[in-house]
Amino acid sequence: MTRVPFADVRLRAFVALLAPSFVGHTIQLTNEDEPWAQASLDRSFITPGWHLALPTWAPLIVALALVTSVVLLALRPGRGPLLLVTALYVAHYLTYPWRIRNHMTTMLSGLVVVALVMLAARARGALVAPRSSARRVDAMAVRGLAAVIAVQYFFAGFHKLNPGFLDASPRGASAAVEGATRFWIYGDLGSVPPASVLWVATTGTVVIELAVALLALVQPRLAMIAIAILMLFHVPQIAVMNVADYPMIASAFYPALLTHRDALGVARRLGASRWTLSGASIGMATQLWFMPWWGGLTVFGVFVLGLWGWALGAMLHATIAGAKRRRASSPIIRA
Repeated sequence: MTRVPFADVRLRAFVALLAPSFVGHTIQLTNEDEPWAQASLDRSFITPGWHLALPTWAPLIVALALVTSVVLLALRPGRGPLLLVTALYVAHYLTYPWRIRNHMTTMLSGLVVVALVMLAARARGALVAPRSSARRVDAMAVRGLAAVIAVQYFFAGFHKLNPGFLDASPRGASAAVEGATRFWIYGDLGSVPPASVLWVATTGTVVIELAVALLALVQPRLAMIAIAILMLFHVPQIAVMNVADYPMIASAFYPALLTHRDALGVARRLGASRWTLSGASIGMATQLWFMPWWGGLTVFGVFVLGLWGWALGAMLHATIAGAKRRRASSPIIRA
């Protein structure tokens, strides 16, 4: 593909966040599936999938090629390397010998949406035209990413509309009750969380997943608040439930929820400052305080919450700077 730089800062952010997303993806899969173990190899022969029609070494070759392509994309961000990652991820998804996770489907959907937009644009010659044309193409890809993450969150919440998940009693079997209980215990907040905390955890999970990303999609002015809510919502999962892989992947989509102007404002403030350094310190300290053990995903969680804290610091800085700028330009203030 003709080398045309990414013209939309939100798409550049998605591409930049793919590398750490794949790190979490790899840690989670290797921790759970242990592909080196004989029991896992035996299990792969009874797990349905297209890998059964291939030599046993084929999925490994695909996975190694995918890792290589992600490194290439991180070193040389571009449309060609991104399409290569997408093609190899499709192959990885279809040949993985064990259970397919929801985070894999989220990643697949985002990559395929962007690739389809770029391939269609290339077929029409839009990516060899002036930069303004490339910006329109990238904006279409960004809208696709925003739709993917909004739909994914909505159906995650819709799936939880059942008595089993909404049981907010201490004996409830939902992940919300488990997460709130672990968060309470490992944070030295007590041995049993109050009933009100469990109710907020179960009901809040459903409300946040059903509404927050969709709200950001239809009301971009509220996107920064929505992103902050989503990040805070995932903190217990990262800190005490050993689930840092999906939140990292989901956050790669978050910039797509912003307007281009807001994204530029945040990007300009991503350098080291008291805002970003303070945010990163708070995020990392949160993980270190609540994490129940040292493991691959808990250590990765330190990175994720540090990264999110850094981004939230930049977002807060951009929001305050924007409010001051609007006040300074207000006719009433000038008068």
